[in-house]
Amino acid sequence: MIDLHGKTRLNLGSGKSTVQFPDFRKTYFNVDVKQWDGTDLVFDMRDLEFEPETFTEILVSDCLDHVNFTEAKVLLRKIVSWLKPNGLLRIHTPNLRFLASVLSDRDNHEVLKWLYGSDGEGSTNYSSNLIRWCYSKESLSYLVKVQGLTITDIHEDCGGFAFVLVAKK
Repeated sequence: MIDLHGKTRLNLGSGKSTVQFPDFRKTYFNVDVKQWDGTDLVFDMRDLEFEPETFTEILVSDCLDHVNFTEAKVLLRKIVSWLKPNGLLRIHTPNLRFLASVLSDRDNHEVLKWLYGSDGEGSTNYSSNLIRWCYSKESLSYLVKVQGLTITDIHEDCGGFAFVLVAKK
């Protein structure tokens, strides 16, 4: 069993923290597929196993788009089982509807970075950084509701390029 160091909040896709994007969180158990400063566990989120009702909150930050649709459905089922009653799920992910509208309106290099997981120069830095699926607010809301969660908030972030969905078990 994984030693959580007494933490009851999980940060999937804890990533590389910068001043502008502080993904690592000290009060969370931080998991990422790559070792970064502050990563508690280097592991592919698709293969994680935790006891049911382990976490009061799970943050899925900019990583649900790195697995395909089928894998995301399986992962969401697991995540729901890991949440305690009244636990919160927070998902931050690229906003497909906004990206498509901007791209159809003009050729926008920033949109391509969000759609392909690029650093802006065509590099993904590492193989797991590829975008394998993208969601609209409506499509992700549906997936979350099917898992039995209640959506408490959904709003755009990063100037519309992304959105945040918050749901409660």
